[in-house]
Amino acid sequence: MQWFTIDKATNAVRGWHRSSAATALPTDTATEKYVAATDANLKQYSDLQAQSLAANRDGTVEMVNGALQLPADTRPYFRVVADQTSVAVGATVNVTVTALNPDGTTNTALTGMSLILKTANGRKWKLDFTNGVAIKTFTPVDSGDYNVESSTDYRVEAPMHIEVYE
Repeated sequence: MQWFTIDKATNAVRGWHRSSAATALPTDTATEKYVAATDANLKQYSDLQAQSLAANRDGTVEMVNGALQLPADTRPYFRVVADQTSVAVGATVNVTVTALNPDGTTNTALTGMSLILKTANGRKWKLDFTNGVAIKTFTPVDSGDYNVESSTDYRVEAPMHIEVYE
C-alpha cells in the first residue's frame, strides 16, 4: 500500500510512503490527511516536482480535489531586457527591469520599491522602481557573463544574458 501525506491547511504534498505491511491508510490527524497513491500518481508527483524545481521554484506540489498540481506561482514577476548582449569591458550597458502582472502587463503600482536582483554569477543589482520600471546602467570592469534568471525569490519572463569581452 502507498499513500501521500497532505497538509490539511495548504494542500501541499508533504511526501509519500510505501508499506508492504500496511493494510489500510493511516488515520488522518488534525494537520495531515492521507490519500491512497497509485504508481501513476507517484510518477506524476515526481514529474511535477521536477518541473517546479526546473523553474527555480521550491518543488511544492499540491493535491486539490484529488488532483495533483503545481500551486500558483506567486513570486514577483519581471521582464529583464539589456540594450546590448555582447559588449567590451568599459562599455555602458542599460538593463531595463519591468515588473509584470500575472497577465504580462506592466505592474505600474510598483513604485518606490527596491529589489536586489541577483545575477547567476553572484553579482547583485539594487533596483528602485517607478511606475513598475527600474533601469540599471552599469559599466563592466572585467570580462565574463552577466546572467539574470528566475530564482526562488522571483521569476523572470525569459533569462537575460550579457557577454562581456576584453
